[in-house]
Amino acid sequence: MAKIKFGAVITDSRGHIGGITYKWSRFGNVAQRLVTPTRRYSNRTTTARSNFSTFSRRWWSTLTPTERTEWRTLAAANPRADVWGDEYPLTGHDLYIGINRILTTAGYAAVDTAPSTQTVTGLSAIAITSSAPDNMEVTFTPTPLPAGHLLYIFARANFSPGIEPDRSHKSFLLATAEEETSTLEIGTEFSTLLGDIIAGRQQAIFAALLNVTDGALSPLITATAIAT
Repeated sequence: MAKIKFGAVITDSRGHIGGITYKWSRFGNVAQRLVTPTRRYSNRTTTARSNFSTFSRRWWSTLTPTERTEWRTLAAANPRADVWGDEYPLTGHDLYIGINRILTTAGYAAVDTAPSTQTVTGLSAIAITSSAPDNMEVTFTPTPLPAGHLLYIFARANFSPGIEPDRSHKSFLLATAEEETSTLEIGTEFSTLLGDIIAGRQQAIFAALLNVTDGALSPLITATAIAT
């Protein structure tokens, strides 16, 4: 499904429609023919798809009408932002699945009762240094992380230094312990997931704070480094 933003004329568009993909690149807005590759899902992708199906079924088969109403109320009070920063509401079903996928990915139990709020502290700053083949250090503030919060990290490896990191190509890397302190070594996890770090290539992480008490995730911020 394509998203199109209208002004006096169309000013921006993202997504797929009529066999054409609309996206933003370093050259501006571009349109290209949609290619449908042969899909080979990784174990992580298979697990994520399975979790989505599990929570979707659980919404209808396990939650009570009262619990579903509470999730709908929480969703209405906490809209999300699209690629332009415009807010839109989630359904209670979507919020229930989203929060539980985040919590279970971080190693926590799923919840059927809606949290009372969606409060979360955001990261103030984050930076990385990296070197071939498997060294990467992350420094961040605040440190230590607030009580009940952990660092939730995505990554992208070995792309050209002149390219702006694209969040659509990120892979989930890890969730830290609660109240983690800076500095954090993640080179082993990074290279195990994405392959050896290559000197002269750019590496990126996209990080947020997760409040494990209510499943709220802060906005992602990006850190990049050219590996030595």
